[in-house]
Amino acid sequence: MQAVPKAPPKHSKAAFNKGANSAEHTDTRTRKQQLEAAHGDDIIDLDMPPLDPADLCQTYISMLFEAGPVLPGGMGGATALTWQELDAWASRTDQRLTPEEFRLLRRLSGVYASASHRMSEHDAKSPWLEQLAEHHQRKQAAIKAAFDRMARLSQRQPTSRT
Repeated sequence: MQAVPKAPPKHSKAAFNKGANSAEHTDTRTRKQQLEAAHGDDIIDLDMPPLDPADLCQTYISMLFEAGPVLPGGMGGATALTWQELDAWASRTDQRLTPEEFRLLRRLSGVYASASHRMSEHDAKSPWLEQLAEHHQRKQAAIKAAFDRMARLSQRQPTSRT
């Protein structure tokens, strides 16, 4: 009697490793290109409006914090994530990132570690106070300019049309 091995559970290590070698993971085309190749003109137009830079920034920051922004560095404090850590996180969460995105996440991790180290000093100044003051000054100047324009417009005499 020959035994047939049971298929591994969907989320097991064996299933993950089996999927990692499939063509699905080695295809370098975008999802849109894959859908167009598979379905031709039968798909809905996937052209999307441009992404808001703030949304895109939030996406990468969320990825960084999901991966863990830094590694513990012993006496020296936190250190940036290593390439291996980022690669492991991306493969385990099925993130298909470009090399530029990996570099961005590594750089963000380094900036976070550096800021964390600087802010741990006893005499460190909050980075937000100066920015907040500048923001309020710009906002006040914009409001004053808007009111000045309104005042000038209200002082103008209406022209008569005959």
